[in-house]
Order: sequence, then structure tokens, then C-alpha cells
Amino acid sequence: MAIYEKLQSGTFPVTVQRFYNHSSKNRIHWHEQVELLYFTEGSAVTLCNGQEHEAKAGDLIVVNSNELHVGIVSSAQSRYYCLHVKLDFFTNRIGDQYVFFENHIRDARCSELLENIVRNAPTPDFRGEIAVKKDLYALFDILCRDYVKYVSSEAEYRKYYKRYDRFTAIADYIEENYYEDLSVTDLARTFSMSETYFAHFFKKEAGKSVIAYVNEVRIRHAKAFLEKDDMAIGEIAERVGFNDLNYFSRKFKEITGMSPSAYKNLG
Repeated sequence: MAIYEKLQSGTFPVTVQRFYNHSSKNRIHWHEQVELLYFTEGSAVTLCNGQEHEAKAGDLIVVNSNELHVGIVSSAQSRYYCLHVKLDFFTNRIGDQYVFFENHIRDARCSELLENIVRNAPTPDFRGEIAVKKDLYALFDILCRDYVKYVSSEAEYRKYYKRYDRFTAIADYIEENYYEDLSVTDLARTFSMSETYFAHFFKKEAGKSVIAYVNEVRIRHAKAFLEKDDMAIGEIAERVGFNDLNYFSRKFKEITGMSPSAYKNLG
């Protein structure tokens, strides 16, 4: 299930943690605070609302308030900073509008500001705190000018999150039962929708078909097994819900760009 995460909140406008080769163990969670993942070395795959993003050194991943996400699905010698911005400093609600940003951003201006922020935070000195606040506002100014995904009113926001709650329940169910036979017919019946409406609703919310989404979830779990467990590839394919090894291999390469055996050999 997706887990609500209550973050610790101090007096400083942002908390900063540094990670090296960290994995979130595919734990899907959400929180009210805006989260910024700034990568300084290597590469890693993150997951925001069902969309995977491969981040490299210099990239910024923005996790908007209440977005379902997995910080790090997999990584290759990655170093990154995780920044949580205090709710009383900045949120996605600006005035009477809700502003949501693109998740994956590659911008030298943002990188420079984030370098300053992680260098000065946290600091007991008031000069450092003022410097961090200045750079944070400059960062969000860039995001507001150049990287807005969509803007909604409060009424639209509430309507969106009513649909979002419904989609979240479906995504949670798929995450828990990805190894089962998850046909569109069975999923539609589980959530008391017609098959046609379910398929339309899911594609509108996820940006992809149910089958494509289920395959991506299965491949994500397969990658985790390939990285950690000494199991045969055929056994892994069955464990994540693929009954046909050739189909599994084809989908794995289609999604990751390499065969399961090549991915396993990376470790």
C-alpha cells in the first residue's frame, strides 16, 4: 500500500540529507512537503505517479505535494541530496491556485542554486539561513516561470484529488498483486466499473494503458530481483507475473533497453 509519511520539521526552511547508492526498496509513499532530489554523481531511476524518470548528475527531480512516488527505484553509483521544504516556507498552493511542476528538470541555473543550498544548509548562522532562503526563492521562481506542468483552482484541485484517490486505490492494488493475472476485465470488476470506462479512466490518469502500466510495475520488481536474488531468469519472470519467458524478455528489453541477463550481469 502507498504509505503516508509524516516528515520531521525543524526551524530551518529546508532539511537536507545526502545519500549514496540508496534504494527506497520500491516503497511507494507521499507527504505534504515538496521534495527535491538533486543528483551529483551517477544515475538513478525514480518513480512519480507511475512515471519513471532516469536522473543523472546535475538533474533535479521535483516531487509535488501529495504525489505518489518512490525516491529511488534503482541506482548506478549515484550520489544525491534529498531536500524537504517546510510547509510554512513553500507549498504547491500559491495564493488561491495550486501550481504543479514538471518532475524531471535539467537546468544549469537550478543546479547552481541547489549547490549553494546544500552547502549552506543547515547552518546556525543567520547569514547562512538568509542565503538559503534567497536561493530557495530563486529556485522556485525558475520553476514557476519555466517548469509549470499545470495550474488548478481549489475546486479543480479537490476534483482532481477525488479522481486521484480512486486511481491511487487502483495503483495500490496493482502494486500489491502485480504477480497475479491482472486483466482489464478482472480489474474493472474489482473496482466496480465497466471494462470500457475502466480502461478509459486508467489511461487518462496514468497516461498509458492498463497493460503497459502493469508490465512496467512487473519489470520494476523483476529488476529488483535481478539485482538482489540468485534466481534463474525464468523463475523471476514467473514470480513477477509473466508466464511466457520470451514475452518477459521482450518487454524487459523494451522497457529497460537491455536483456534480463545483461541487466543481471551489471551487478
